[in-house]
Formats: sequence, C-alpha cells, structure tokens
Amino acid sequence: MNGNILVFVLVFLAVFKANYAQNEVLSCNYYMTSNRYTCGLTIQNINGFNNFTVISGTHMVNKTNADVQEISSVSGSNSKNVPSILCNSFQNTVRIGLTNMQIQTVDANAFRNCKKANYLSLYYNKITQIDEKAFEENKELQTLYLYYNQIPALHENIFDNLERLTSLYLDSNKLSDLPKDIFDNLKNLNTLSIQSNQLQILRKEWFEELKYLRTLQINSNQIQILSAEVFEPLINLQSLSVGSNKITNITNDFFKPLKSLTYLYLHSNLIADLPLNVFDPLVKLQTLYLGSNKLSSLNIRLFEPLSTLLSLNLQSNQIVDIPFDVFTPLLSLKTLDLSYNQISNLTYLLTPLRNLTELQLTNNQIAELPSYIFEPLGNLQYLSIGYNKIVELTDSVFDPLVNLYSLNLNYNNITVLPDNIFTPLKKLTQLQLNGNQISEIPTGTLDSLTNLNYLYLDNNQIKELDSSIFNKTVNLYYLTLNSNILSNLSSAIFANNGRLQNLYLQSNQFETFPLNIFNQLTTLYTLNLQTNKITNLEIEWFEPLRNLQSLYLNGNQIKELPEKIFSPLIQLRYLYLYSNQLKVIHSESFGNLSNLIEAHLYSNQIDAIDEAFINKTGVSRMDVRNNRCANINIQDSSPSRQAMREALAKCFENYLNWTPETTTTSTTVFTTEQTLPPGCSGANIYERVCNVEDKIESLSELSSEVENHSSLIAEIQDENKQLKDALEELSNQVLILSTRPCSCL
Repeated sequence: MNGNILVFVLVFLAVFKANYAQNEVLSCNYYMTSNRYTCGLTIQNINGFNNFTVISGTHMVNKTNADVQEISSVSGSNSKNVPSILCNSFQNTVRIGLTNMQIQTVDANAFRNCKKANYLSLYYNKITQIDEKAFEENKELQTLYLYYNQIPALHENIFDNLERLTSLYLDSNKLSDLPKDIFDNLKNLNTLSIQSNQLQILRKEWFEELKYLRTLQINSNQIQILSAEVFEPLINLQSLSVGSNKITNITNDFFKPLKSLTYLYLHSNLIADLPLNVFDPLVKLQTLYLGSNKLSSLNIRLFEPLSTLLSLNLQSNQIVDIPFDVFTPLLSLKTLDLSYNQISNLTYLLTPLRNLTELQLTNNQIAELPSYIFEPLGNLQYLSIGYNKIVELTDSVFDPLVNLYSLNLNYNNITVLPDNIFTPLKKLTQLQLNGNQISEIPTGTLDSLTNLNYLYLDNNQIKELDSSIFNKTVNLYYLTLNSNILSNLSSAIFANNGRLQNLYLQSNQFETFPLNIFNQLTTLYTLNLQTNKITNLEIEWFEPLRNLQSLYLNGNQIKELPEKIFSPLIQLRYLYLYSNQLKVIHSESFGNLSNLIEAHLYSNQIDAIDEAFINKTGVSRMDVRNNRCANINIQDSSPSRQAMREALAKCFENYLNWTPETTTTSTTVFTTEQTLPPGCSGANIYERVCNVEDKIESLSELSSEVENHSSLIAEIQDENKQLKDALEELSNQVLILSTRPCSCL
C-alpha cells in the first residue's frame, strides 16, 4: 500500500514538473560582438528549474557550442537561479553577463564548468544567497560584479580560489558586516567597492592581505568612526572614498599609512573640525573632497603639505571667514569649490591661485567684487558667482579673465551692466545673468562676445532691446529672455543669428511680432512664446522655421488658428497650445505635419475637431483635457489610432455640424447674410468675421465702418448689452473719427 502511494507521488511530481517545464524557456541568439562569438541569452525560468537538457537556438555557420566565448542576458529574461546547463554547454566562455534577470540564488554548480571565465557580472538582480562554492572553479576570474542585489551576508570562503581577481564590486546590497578573513586570498585585488550597504565599522583584518589595493570605495554606509590602524596594510592605496557616512571625527594620525594617496573623498559626513596636521602624510594628494560637512573654519596651516593638490571641494559647509593666506601652499590648484557657504569677503583670498581654472562661489553672501579680486586668475576658465548679493559691477572687474569660457552671475541684485564689462571676455561661450534686476542692456555690451553660444537673461526687468544688441553674437545657439517685460522687438534683432537653435521669449508682454522677425532663424529647433498676450498668429512668423521641432504657444489669448498657419513647420514634433481660447481645430491649419508626435490642447474651449487633423499628421498623443467636447489625455501610436478616434468621436461629430456662434459675451460675428465691410468679403463664414471687442480701442478701430453701417450698430447694441455705454459715448464722435478698416480674422 505504501509502495503504491510512493509511486503515485513520484508520478504526480513528474507530471507536475513536466507541465511547468512547458512554460520554461532557454534559448540563445548567436552573434559576434567585439570579436567574441556570443550567446544572447533569453531565459524564462521563474520556478528555478535546473533540469534543462537543451538550449534552443541556431548557430552561425561553422560555429558550435565550443566557439561561444560570451554569454549575455537579453532584456526581459527572468530566472530564479542560474541553470548549470549554461556552463556545461559553453565551457570556453570567458565573459558572462547575467544582469537584470531576477536571479535570487546562485548554487554551487552554477559556474562550475566556466573555468575559463575572467569576467562575471550578476548586478541588478535579486540575489539573497550565494553558495560558498559558487566560484570555486573560476580561478581565472579577474572582475566580479555583485552590486545592486539583496545580499545580506557572504560566506568567509566564498572568494578563496579567486587569486587572480583584480576588481570586486559589492555595492548596493544589505551587508552589515563581513567575515574577518573574507578577502585574505585576493592578493592581486586592485579595486574593492562596498558602497551603499549597512556597514557600521571597518575591520583591519579585511585589508591585511590587500597590499596591492589601489582603490577602496566605502561611500554611503553607516560608519561613524575611522581609526588609523584600519588602513595600515594599504600602503599602495591611491583612492579612498568614505563619503556619505556618519563620521564626526578624524584623528591626527589617520592618514599616516596612506602616503601614496592621490584621491580622498570625505564628503557628506558630520565632520566639524580637522586636526592641524591631519593631511601631513598626503604629499601626493591631488583631489580632496570635504563638501557637505559641518566645517565652520579652516586652520591657516591645514593645507600646507598639499602642494600637489589640483582639486579642492569645500562646498555646503558652514564656512564664514577664511584666513586670507590659507590657500597659499596650493600652488598647483586648478579647481576650487566654495559654493553653499556663508562667505562674504574674498579680499586677497584668491591671490596665490594663479593656476586656477575653475572657481565656484555660488550661494554665499558676497555683496561686492573689488576691481582687483580676479587679477591673479589669468588662467581661469569657469567662474560661478550666482546666488549672492552683488548689486554693482565695476567695468574692469573681469579684465584679467581673458581665458574665461563660462561666467555665471545668476540671481544676484545687479541692476546695471557697464558698457564695457564683457569686452575682455573674447573666449566666453556661456553667460548667465538670470534673476537679476537688469532693465536694459546698453548697445554694444555684447559686441566682443563673438564666440558666445549660450546667453541666459531670464527673470530680469528688461523692457526693450536695441535692434543691434545681438549683431555680433553670431555663434549664439541658445538664447533665453523669459520673464521680462518685453512687448516689442525690432524686425532686425535676430538678423545675424542664423545659428540660433533655441529661443525662449515666454512670460513677457508680447501681443505680436514683426512679420519677418524670424526670417534668419532657419536652424531653430525650439521656439517658446508661451504666456504672453498673443491673440493672432501670422504665417510669416513660421515660414522660415523649416527645422523647428518644438513650438510653445500655450498660455496666450489665441482664439483661432488661421488656415495653413503651421504648414511650413514640416519638422514639428511637439506643439503646445493649451490654456488659450480655441473653440475649433481645423485640419487646414496644420497641413501635412507627418512628424508631429504631440499636440497639447488642454484647457481651451474646444467643441469640435476635424478628423482630418488625425489623418494628415503623425500625432500619437493628444491632450484635450478640460475642453468642451473631450476631457482626456490620449496616447495612441498605433497606425490606425483607433483609440484616439474613439476618444474624440464627439469632437469629430460636432465638427461635421460646426457653425460659429453668432453671439458671445465679448464678440460679435458677421455672418454671410450680413453686408460685410470692405476687405471682409468671402464665403467662409468662420474665416471671414469681424469682431467688435468690449474695449473702446477696438470700437474706435471700427468707427469708419460704423459710419456706413448704422443698421449694424443697432444690431450690435441689441446683441451685446455690455457695449451699450461704449457705443453711446462714441455716437457723437463717429462722424469725425478716422481709423483703418476692420481686419479680418
């Protein structure tokens, strides 16, 4: 009886496994990469079976399993484990990459027969367990990536046979500690990275045998204390990273063993003070990162031994005052970052730094730049003084900076630019002046900046610009004038800017532009006119813009889109028309914009859309939320765009029956039954209307026509009670007023 039950159970398990195995997939797409014959591995093995007998796939001509030198997982693969058939089949492989495939366990036989492998990457998986013998036979391994998994612990013998290993990456796991002798046999290890784990202490025993270690990265752990004895064995260490921990103190002899150190990263800790002689042993140091600590002062002799230092980062501390000669020993320094401190005085601080090429002073309390401040910095290439309190610039302050490429003066309180302030900066390619109080740019101020590529003037008080202001900036690629109070621009203002690719004029006071203002901007990719007061669009603006890809017209007062208005924009991909007053979308406004991908039309008053708009353009996303006929954001890239058609069915139906409203609260529309004023004739009622606005200015524009159409005045008075007072006021003046005829929309 018991024997029968056992047989039944075995049969059941066999059938169970067979049924599940039908859903398991293991195949190779074979190809050549970097002169290696490669298996592009596709695997679906969510149950972690290890009984595969065959790997499907067709070899290239004259190739067999023995020729495979690399195994590389394909995106979307999913396997709970690493089936041993891979290394059993491809025993000559030298490179294995099984990344992002949901692996949870690595057993003892996973890589046993990949004895020639010198590279193994298992990152971006969900590994929680690795057998202590998983790498026992991989004696040729030189590089091992285990980062971005969920490994909580490692066996003390796991790396015992990897004597040739040079690089080991254990980052982004859940390691809180490691066995004392785990690295003892890794005598050739060059790089060890254990970043983003949960280590609280560093053990001297880990490093006892790592005499050839060059790079040690332990950033982003929970380490609070560092002692000098920990690093005693690391006599050849060149780069040490212990940033983003909880270190509060560093002992005076901490770096004593590290005489070969060239890169030291101590950023993002809780260090409030540095002992006077702490850096004395580091005579070869080239890079020192002390940013994001709690330093409030610097000892005058702190950097004395660091004559070879090239880069010093002190950003995001609490430094108020710096001794004027603290940087005197740093004769080789090229990069200095003092941003995000409380520094207000730079007097003589920069004098010794004659080789400096980059200076970051952003977000301090600097209110004044003495005319001599940059005199020693003739080699400076990048200068950032944004987010300070500078009000005034002397006209000679930048004279020594003849090699400057980038100047950032964003968000100060600068009101005036001296005429010749930028004259010496002939190499300048980027100028940032956002967020100041500049009301004008004197003619000729930018004339010397013939190499300028990027100019930022957002959030100022600029009311007008001289027509020649950009005449000499012929290499300008990027120009932003957002959030000023500009209302007019000369038709010639961009005449010499044929290389401009991005133009931002948003959040100003523009109602219109000269017809030929963009004539020379044939390489423009982005034009941003959003949040202005534009009511009418002119096709002449867009005719030269054959390469435009993004057009922002949102947040204006546009009521309708003229016929063929966007037709010239044959490369247009993104169109933003939301938050206007559009009521209907005609396909004739767009032409055949086959490259159009997105049309953002939300928050208008759209009640009808011509279905031909979908047919004639390549639009695959339409945002028509908060409109009358639709309230949806549609994403549909299918050839038929059936989902889009269904979502907009009501809009299409309304278009078939569309007629303009004959009365509104602010507009009167002339219909074809009425006698139209001269210049307003035409059969298309939607495109041939004359509006009488509820402002006196608009009524005065119509006054010469009103004289010949007294009957129309009466009709307007009846239809729009809001105009009554304005019309009565004009009735006695109508015979003497003379203005242009009403324009047709």
